[in-house]
Amino acid sequence: MGIVLSIIVPVFNEEGSLPELCERLVRAAETTGRGYEILLVNDGSRDRTYDIMKELREKHGTVRVVDFDGRFGQHAALLAGIIMSRGELVCPIDADLQNDPGDVIPMLEKLEEGYDVVKGVRVKRMAPWLRKRYSFIANKVLRLLVNHEVRDYGCHFGVYRKSLFRGLIDKGRMPKHILLYAFRRGVKMAEIPVKDLKRRDTSRYKFLSLLKIFMEVVMTFLIYSKKGYAFFEFWLVMSYVNLALVLVMSLAAVFDRLSASVASAALFVLLALGLGQLLAHLMVRKHILEYDMEFGGKPPYRIREILG
Repeated sequence: MGIVLSIIVPVFNEEGSLPELCERLVRAAETTGRGYEILLVNDGSRDRTYDIMKELREKHGTVRVVDFDGRFGQHAALLAGIIMSRGELVCPIDADLQNDPGDVIPMLEKLEEGYDVVKGVRVKRMAPWLRKRYSFIANKVLRLLVNHEVRDYGCHFGVYRKSLFRGLIDKGRMPKHILLYAFRRGVKMAEIPVKDLKRRDTSRYKFLSLLKIFMEVVMTFLIYSKKGYAFFEFWLVMSYVNLALVLVMSLAAVFDRLSASVASAALFVLLALGLGQLLAHLMVRKHILEYDMEFGGKPPYRIREILG
């Protein structure tokens, strides 16, 4: 039986959850009746995770192991998994047991209705109250910006047709925000409810980290949407207005049309606004350059060992 489904698991210090996760993934995948593989990508774990991965490889012939030579990040691990996958469908899932592997089954059934992507919507979330409020606000803001009725932008657990990424990977590129890329491609996407289970450990994403990720996603959506173009055109006009006001205030101060105190205060405010606009411009430029992970044939990770 040929491989149809590739389940990709980025792993970092998951010795406590990995054995159970793998057993549950195997049971769920066997139930689908499709050929499958499970790719465990070790992103520089410092505990016994890699030893456990090798044991799982010996126990299950459908498990493949990729070991990075260092820590390169979750996105790099996901990229490696997609590149090395053999199936026409890819399913990224976290290793912390917060997602239920059994939810892959209804996702595959929904995909057969003609969708390109079927992703999860977390229901009855087990996260702390503050985390749930953050997620609620983030989803509201992103729906407003994107004008797309995705209910849960924070859940990438789903099934994606590999053809969605093949052209980019062949060119040495990979989108950092998979859902944004899907919107730009105009793919047919559906969402189904999935379980949100209690984590076995504490989240590695603290509030400030989540805020940073949210701002990066908002910035990317703004840059690559019609609303974003209008916003940045307005921001550019205001930059020129700000520069003109600085020149006018400077000339007025030179020719004694304004008192020194008023001129100084006004110039301080305008220069502060100008600095803010400059920083915003640099942030936009950074995100434009980093929207796609450019690797030009040289992936942004080093592999120490591949098993399977």
